[in-house]
Amino acid sequence: MPRPRLTEEEINAMRDATLEAAFNILQEQGPEGLSIRAIADRMGVSHMMLYSYFENREEIIAALRNYARLHHVARHKEALDRAQEGAAEEVMREALEGYVQFAHERPQAFLFIWSGRRWGGHPHATPREGERHTCPPHRPAYADRLRHSGGIHQELSFLERLIELGIEQGTFVERDPTIAALMTTSMIIGPLLISQMLGLSSKENMRRLESEAVETTMRYLTGNTGND
Repeated sequence: MPRPRLTEEEINAMRDATLEAAFNILQEQGPEGLSIRAIADRMGVSHMMLYSYFENREEIIAALRNYARLHHVARHKEALDRAQEGAAEEVMREALEGYVQFAHERPQAFLFIWSGRRWGGHPHATPREGERHTCPPHRPAYADRLRHSGGIHQELSFLERLIELGIEQGTFVERDPTIAALMTTSMIIGPLLISQMLGLSSKENMRRLESEAVETTMRYLTGNTGND
């Protein structure tokens, strides 16, 4: 007797469980530990079962990058509620310092999220024998759900809204909020990412770099050059 067809909710739940297991491995072992077998072992299922929910490892990696970002932005609503009460500048500083803390505490996840590196090979490379299977059911719908649920777009929207509130409250220079959000992301993430990729050995230099990145970004937003 054939198995009953899974509902879309059941399929999404299994995919979410797969990403949770993969995220835990990412934080413990880094991207190099993310194999289909390792994820399946962590879940206690057959590795072949995962091919019923994801086409291959590359699809898991792509979905995981967005899933990891969602974990990072989970507190945005609470932060925006505080910002709306007149604390936009304070909340922005905390957000920038949060990037620094994240890079310190979870360097593997930080690099994975922001580097854009295709861990595990080129996205258009020919799959190894046995790696690619039939396309799982409802995969486009699941991909759309992940794409619209957060990730870098939610991160930018959060910063954009903070900047809008700061402008309204008179603490930030009036700028195009969308452009300012992109600049803010670049100014804080860029130095942290490069320092992680280069593996700067001096803790003192790292602290100086991180402090300068936060202060430079805040000066950009507030228009305070520090020379007054």
